[in-house]
Amino acid sequence: MRICYVVLSPTFGMQQYTADLANGRALDADTQVDVVTVGTAPLDRFAPKVNVRAIAAVRGTGLKAGNFNPAAWLKVYRAIINTRPDVVHFTGPHLWNPPLMLALRRAGLSIVHTLHDLDPHSGAGYGQLLYAWNNSIKRLANHLLVHSQLYRARLIADGLPADHSQKRILWSIK
Repeated sequence: MRICYVVLSPTFGMQQYTADLANGRALDADTQVDVVTVGTAPLDRFAPKVNVRAIAAVRGTGLKAGNFNPAAWLKVYRAIINTRPDVVHFTGPHLWNPPLMLALRRAGLSIVHTLHDLDPHSGAGYGQLLYAWNNSIKRLANHLLVHSQLYRARLIADGLPADHSQKRILWSIK
């Protein structure tokens, strides 16, 4: 299996989360693990067996409209495609994720996306935009990863299928 993790958020927490996932998968001798990420990624967090492509130039959290750059977006898309993945896992939010997911689905790839939050953090400036973001991710991903049974139950209550269908909700207690 070939898996490509994509994390375009430059925040250390998202990078550490992705490194943990990638490093765990890299323990499987039958899995090739690639990561496409920002140029400022903390490379020391990734195991030597993980092929990290630190190429994206992103400022701030990645959720700023000024971060959209068509040439850079295309560079990221090509880097993902060049890993020849069976699965692409987006591990954190970024404005480029939905158009990348759409393009990758059109290329026939299976997409997993981690949804870290179903509701905005208290006092967060993006507020209601998070719901629109999550709705786009729910439409575009083949599978969703959430970090609690509560979030999984909420997604099922919202109409997403739990198992044995085209879209599956995965969950992790990490």
